[in-house]
Amino acid sequence: MQTGQLIGHGLSNPFKAPLCVDLECKLDDALALMKEHEIHHLLVFDHNELAGLISDRCIYEHLMAIRPGKGDICVKDIDLHRNQRVKDETEVGAALAILREAPVKALAVEREKGQWHIVTEGDFLAHLQDYLGQPDLSDTLVSPAKASMSNPLVQSLMKMLSDLGI
Repeated sequence: MQTGQLIGHGLSNPFKAPLCVDLECKLDDALALMKEHEIHHLLVFDHNELAGLISDRCIYEHLMAIRPGKGDICVKDIDLHRNQRVKDETEVGAALAILREAPVKALAVEREKGQWHIVTEGDFLAHLQDYLGQPDLSDTLVSPAKASMSNPLVQSLMKMLSDLGI
């Protein structure tokens, strides 16, 4: 990672091929899609425009907070994290700053007009791992599979990187 590095350049395999749903998608269907594809985030579109980003965790939290018997709930009925988006040209440090404060640990990234992708905290951590020269993630502290932005050590590391503009 270099100071001023752009989010779309230099991250090893930075973008997940995103799965998308529309605002009318039922939460149960969104969860089933995530489970089927073993992912945790979906882009949400309103016609051809990005409306936001959802995670399985946000859906579960929403479902636990409501009373049973409320009927079918659609994606449009929950917080879509509309501000968790960046452009391909966004500096990594700026993207990390957004991610650090975000309730969902992923960002929607616009690569070209209308072409959206997802980058997750795990992608940043894997890139950091590569940068530090530790490609074997199985025995390291910053394994994307085990790391969490709620971990104080990871938060400190992300703050340090953001402060450095990385």
